[in-house]
Amino acid sequence: MNAWALSQVEHLSPLEIAGAVLVGLLALWLILTLFRPRRAQPPGQSASPPPAFEGALGPVIQAAEQAIIGLARRKVASAGAFHIGAVDISPDHLAFWITSATDAERDMLAADPALQDEFRRVLLRAGYPADAVLKVGFAFESQETVDRVHGGNWWYAVK
Repeated sequence: MNAWALSQVEHLSPLEIAGAVLVGLLALWLILTLFRPRRAQPPGQSASPPPAFEGALGPVIQAAEQAIIGLARRKVASAGAFHIGAVDISPDHLAFWITSATDAERDMLAADPALQDEFRRVLLRAGYPADAVLKVGFAFESQETVDRVHGGNWWYAVK
């Protein structure tokens, strides 16, 4: 601390110092709250509402995602799903990640070839463009692997 700062503090009462500390802590709390890093979407939950760039396909994708989660949960109670893609460029650019808690659950879901066919039928029923449905990708991953390999960060797992 420099001499000027010390000379300024010497004239403050203990109550003024406590008030300044309190104001500083409140400002720090506010900054940390506003700029808190966002956590990746946890498995078992749908992503937040569709971003504006998904346009008319946003509600279709959301409806399909909910149905896909329902189908996956028939096999694994903790299953979830989220989607990524650039459907604003082309409906061909869409992928769903089917999530589970454990590697064993992930492997069970991935080993069922009929499950992806059911997912594609869901997309068609939801109104997704028929010519793009066969190009939609499905990946399966577990929280267990994401924790082990990517430190729990789904962004790195998807990347």
